[in-house]
Amino acid sequence: MKARPNNPTAEQQTSKRGWQHLRQIFRTLNDCIAWTVFREPSFTINRLCRHRPRGYLRDQNPDSALKIITDLSKTGDTLAIWNDATRSIDLQDVTAISLKPRQISFIEIKEGPINGEIFEVLKGCTEAEVLKRMEEFASRRGATGLQQLERFIKQRMHADKLHTLASNDDVEDPFTENKRIATSPPQPLAHYDQMELAGLLEEVREKEFASMTVDNCLHVLAVNQRRRMSNTPIDSLIEKELKDRMTTPSNGEPDCRGIMVPLQETLYSPISMPVMIRPLEPLDIADICIGNVVLFFMFDVNAWARLFQECRLSWSSVKEGRREQSKPFLARRMVIDGRIPIITPPSGNFSMHLGDRIISRLICEGIRPSSMANYHEELLAHEQPHGGHWIEE
Repeated sequence: MKARPNNPTAEQQTSKRGWQHLRQIFRTLNDCIAWTVFREPSFTINRLCRHRPRGYLRDQNPDSALKIITDLSKTGDTLAIWNDATRSIDLQDVTAISLKPRQISFIEIKEGPINGEIFEVLKGCTEAEVLKRMEEFASRRGATGLQQLERFIKQRMHADKLHTLASNDDVEDPFTENKRIATSPPQPLAHYDQMELAGLLEEVREKEFASMTVDNCLHVLAVNQRRRMSNTPIDSLIEKELKDRMTTPSNGEPDCRGIMVPLQETLYSPISMPVMIRPLEPLDIADICIGNVVLFFMFDVNAWARLFQECRLSWSSVKEGRREQSKPFLARRMVIDGRIPIITPPSGNFSMHLGDRIISRLICEGIRPSSMANYHEELLAHEQPHGGHWIEE
């Protein structure tokens, strides 16, 4: 007997999860284009992404989107991306990247007679002219037309805010009103992919599991699902190979054992660098995407703090951490075990709240924790921000 639509069988649920995962792999592959062609991809994508939920592409005006993409791509001088087919780009409908010279523009798809009239309304050169055109539009199109005009204006205002956010290194976030500062490291950040992680993935090809630690604070467990013969639960492996390596909190330090991230889950994190463009063997990348090999990461922030030479990592009160967690997701700073990590330079004149993007950079971009610590020390040594603190990007 067939199950009712609102009561799917276990097999149907598994099938649905599989298709959703496959769809997310497809979107992540499309993100590879943006990560490859943007000049500062980690910064740009973090600013362009508003974590907007993605629906099915068939419901996102596919005919119009594909027509525009085809037209833009005809000469070969422009690379066009359908934004709804990515995880990360939330500005307008199509991203057009001109290759010569390198320039990025964002295009909103608006077709049909009503949208054409809306464009004409907003072409007015003066406020009086725009108001006159709006009155004429309202008399022709009525309440339905006015609702569409209102939606159009809101979308344009949202796009303008997002464009401002993505176009300026130092800016007050128009969505959260937080001061946001982005800086380029004085020297390239060091990575652990080609040495440690590649070696771990090669080792686990012939074993049930393997583990490693990077810079005494980033612990990694690789589990080969195809070679698992024992009945040891994954949770037990995580306890032994990851949690037991964490430093014991002292002097009021929080418990960092909650910072455990499976790499496969980052496929659903739109600001994470796609695993497909990491310098790893294609076979290993395929196994990670499919789930044949599962990677778990655990970041010991207390141990990472000991890598600082001059700066100091401190923690907010639990009360402040609770207040932070009550904020909307995009306006929230990183909270670990109920407290906010704060980095202070030797002068003590200001402080920096550590942003949670450090997690995705360590895990998904393969940046060494020691290199990230050096970057923060260099940043605080040269930055003199206005005010008492700011949020790190």
